[in-house]
Amino acid sequence: MISILLPPCLAVAGCLIVNAIKFIITKRLDKRQFVAQLMLSLYIGLLIAALITYGLQITTGAGGAVRILGIKERRLLNLVPFKTIFAQLSSHSIRDLANLAVNAVIMMPFALLIKNLSPKTKNITCIIIIAAFTAGIEAVQYFIGRSCDIDDLLLNVGGAAIALIIYNKIKKSK
Repeated sequence: MISILLPPCLAVAGCLIVNAIKFIITKRLDKRQFVAQLMLSLYIGLLIAALITYGLQITTGAGGAVRILGIKERRLLNLVPFKTIFAQLSSHSIRDLANLAVNAVIMMPFALLIKNLSPKTKNITCIIIIAAFTAGIEAVQYFIGRSCDIDDLLLNVGGAAIALIIYNKIKKSK
């Protein structure tokens, strides 16, 4: 259980160290930016923890010893856009629909945190950052024996774009 918490803890610790150094050098601390950086670090750490631990078969033995058996999925590569999306929509399975929904919303906070950290960042830049980050996640998933799917990237980026559209509409209405 402790190893699952390691990536988010390291990300938060890194953020705290960077901000401590910035404070020592500049003698100023922008609280709003600090909180946004802390949240972004925690978010990325949690994503990394989820990436590493999702699909692992974990059992407990005698005396509570934890044994990790490995990834239970097999490595798949889908580079055909919308293939998985259409298959999951037509399956009518709650699990498949939940997978689509999670992929659509998982990068929404990332988009909003980027905009909060750097309000002058253009939406297209934010989308490119998220697309690159998602492509990196998909590549890591493939290399650790899990599946890599272009539809995950499309859903992640689409969800981030929707979040940015809503963010801009709310900002304009104020």
